[in-house]
Amino acid sequence: MQYFLPIILQIDKLRELEAKGKGSDIKVKKYETMLVQIWQLLPKFCSSNSPNMRDCFIELLKYLEPILNNDLLSLRNTALKTFSTLIKHCRHTKVVDEQIKFTRKGLQNIAMDYIQGLVGLYIKDANDDVEDDQMETDEPKRAPKKNDGQQMLLATLQDFASIAKTGKLSNLFLESFAQTVALKESNSKAFLVKRNLDVLIAMLE
Repeated sequence: MQYFLPIILQIDKLRELEAKGKGSDIKVKKYETMLVQIWQLLPKFCSSNSPNMRDCFIELLKYLEPILNNDLLSLRNTALKTFSTLIKHCRHTKVVDEQIKFTRKGLQNIAMDYIQGLVGLYIKDANDDVEDDQMETDEPKRAPKKNDGQQMLLATLQDFASIAKTGKLSNLFLESFAQTVALKESNSKAFLVKRNLDVLIAMLE
């Protein structure tokens, strides 16, 4: 992992210099392709123990959060897969050293914030899909089936729920359940009710 971020940062710096200097669009695109390919290797790094896991986790959060929130270079799914892989490894590894314990604690500390953030992304993503579909046809349609990105959002939400503190998660579940009931009673759009139910199920599983 100590080699991963320096390579990423160096390539990103070259990409920015090329773009700011109004250089070749082809070179900029090549740098972006390299960045995507290297980032996509990250989940593999998170599936094994490391003597620097805690520090690497803290450092990675600085880069994964904006990728997750803004889908930089269309890498949101990679960020989601990284979190899921790391959570599962920390939960199921047979060798529980101090680095695993520290990382588990760190993941648990951010779990509720990430669950709420992922819920927001999931609802917004589904809403955008329906609006785009209606704009193309100019007719209301049922919400489309969940795409890979939406399924990954739910899967990672479920993984964070698996390590969240039970009391806080229960409170969020009850709040979300009440909101879902209110949406249903107010005759809100069916897809919003369905998406809220998806979230409730993910918290339970």
